[in-house]
Amino acid sequence: MNYPSRLRIAGGLTTLFVSTLVLGSAKGIVSLPERVSDTTGGSSFVSAETAYTLGFVIGGPLLTFVSIRLGRRLLLLVSMAASVLANIAMALTSGGLPAPAGAAIIGALYGVFLGVACVTAASMAPPAWLGRALSVVVAGHATTTLLGLVLSAWMIEVMSWELALLVSAVADLLSLPLLGVLLPPAGAPRQRAGRFRAAFAPRVLAVLGIAAFLIGGQNALLAFVSPVPTGWSEWTVGLLSLLLGGVAAVMATATLAGGWAADRDARRTLLIGNGVLVLMLVVVLLSGGLPDVAMASVLVWALALYVVEPSVVHGLFTAAGPGRHVGVSLLFSAIGVGSMAGQGAIYVLTRVSWFAGQKAGSWLSNLGWREIVLVVALLIGLAAFPVIRAVSRRHDASPVSGHQPLDGPSAHSTISAG
Repeated sequence: MNYPSRLRIAGGLTTLFVSTLVLGSAKGIVSLPERVSDTTGGSSFVSAETAYTLGFVIGGPLLTFVSIRLGRRLLLLVSMAASVLANIAMALTSGGLPAPAGAAIIGALYGVFLGVACVTAASMAPPAWLGRALSVVVAGHATTTLLGLVLSAWMIEVMSWELALLVSAVADLLSLPLLGVLLPPAGAPRQRAGRFRAAFAPRVLAVLGIAAFLIGGQNALLAFVSPVPTGWSEWTVGLLSLLLGGVAAVMATATLAGGWAADRDARRTLLIGNGVLVLMLVVVLLSGGLPDVAMASVLVWALALYVVEPSVVHGLFTAAGPGRHVGVSLLFSAIGVGSMAGQGAIYVLTRVSWFAGQKAGSWLSNLGWREIVLVVALLIGLAAFPVIRAVSRRHDASPVSGHQPLDGPSAHSTISAG
């Protein structure tokens, strides 16, 4: 089987990275104005940020389910074009704040695009490069989580959120010809649509659980317990921009390194990465009053999460087989659900910590809310070890199916030299 040249693969993956980065940045634009309004007394039944997340978590898989019979390239173009229209309509018709319904539609379209982008990236590269291809899209998604929020805050600072959303729509529009021209033809054969049962196999559900707790839940807990550096007010805008750009570059590099490691051995990468997570949690718990040690440990914890994520997506692809189109959308939804569950757990834990603190002699009274959150994160990490090993054993024991495997090199896979 002939695959596109290395140059065309690189061009296609770069296009998917940039498109994912651009499309995902709309979340910050629709969520930040309402956060500011909340601090000044504004309120709504469902916030635009929550609506975006629900659209991504629920609407993304549903839209993928009903539209998967379209070709991958066509679905990428349609979801991007629909996002352009949704951004323009929301900017021109909303009142003082972003409309939750519009935010939900934008979130659902991004969920569709992200899943299809992963499948498209995997189809361009040989099976031996699966982790590296997937990590490019995952890096775009991870980077837009940070840079998208920061750029959105800057744009809203210098212009209205409506104009910022129109700028985002223009950026999405500019990505359309890149998707149409630079994406090479798929090297892997297109799977027949409608084979959704494989996306709900027990092993796939186990991978979704790992994604929800290990990636989504840990991310929520990580953001809550990270030490807050002091002295930001003394930094210039240029220095802050340089710092955030460097952080984004490190995040992307760690994710790409995780893709390379997943190609070497996804299970080993998961086990080692989870071991680093557990070790860093122990260090943070024992750091006591040493903020520098805690900060360094949290940074390593965060980098380990970025390294591990491509292996989780890699494991989903190998587990779901022909159901990977729907499965990968469910995976990112599971991460979103895990993040929301983690935030809810944090609220409950802080309330438990406060209540226990009112009772002298309670064993919880000796722990603050931060320590309780760290203990919960540690328990999640420890529980992930047997699940990872069980999923791997199930894969090793499963019979070889009729479709071409995605977790190893194919003897008939070649890359054209042109």
